[in-house]
Amino acid sequence: MDKRRRKLWKNFARFVNAADKVEEQVMEKLISVQRCTVRQQEMIVGPIVEFRKELSARFEEVGRDKWPRSVLRLMREQKLQTVEELRELCERGSLEDRSSRKEGEENHQDELIRLRAENERLEARIRECEAEKDRAEKLMRKGQSRWRGRLRRS
Repeated sequence: MDKRRRKLWKNFARFVNAADKVEEQVMEKLISVQRCTVRQQEMIVGPIVEFRKELSARFEEVGRDKWPRSVLRLMREQKLQTVEELRELCERGSLEDRSSRKEGEENHQDELIRLRAENERLEARIRECEAEKDRAEKLMRKGQSRWRGRLRRS
């Protein structure tokens, strides 16, 4: 999971770094394909330049690749698998090291997770049983109607 996230973040960093090249390529193609004034070129390429600057500034704000590393480290330390789990942990305000929690609280959390999984499994089983019951009732009604038909003929 961590490798996939790192790869996505690294590819995003490459995308941000490639924005300069895109700007240059657009300008070159614009010059080679169509003759226009410098002002017209700036009007066409201007939004790209503005987007690149804003994208780079925001990427710098999050600390380029420092922020995801710290988040991944935190998730690894807290033994979290998904961003949703991290979000829940942040909402509860318990970002201290998981091993430093009281054993009772950890046991309760583990028990809660186990019970939720068991609940989901049982709900799925109930749905299966209800579907099976519906099929059996349908077959029973079909059999009763056939039986009534035979009685009428006799």
